[in-house]
Amino acid sequence: MNKSIEYYMTLNYEVKTEMIPTEEGGGWTAWIPLLGEYFCVGDGDTEEEAIEDLMKWRAECFKILIEKGIPVPEPRR
Repeated sequence: MNKSIEYYMTLNYEVKTEMIPTEEGGGWTAWIPLLGEYFCVGDGDTEEEAIEDLMKWRAECFKILIEKGIPVPEPRR
């Protein structure tokens, strides 16, 4: 059964955040660990901005995985 982007968008994926050191530009980064630390990433001046940015990119990340036929990991319920 092929699942849609909309399906994956309804799942509750864990989000991790980390402060970026000042010498590396500063700010914050956010990612979904199940999708990989460097695949679907958001960034911003604050932790909240980084999470908002990640949420904007999330659908595109699912789209790429689906189009390439890569299984999309799902969070445990």
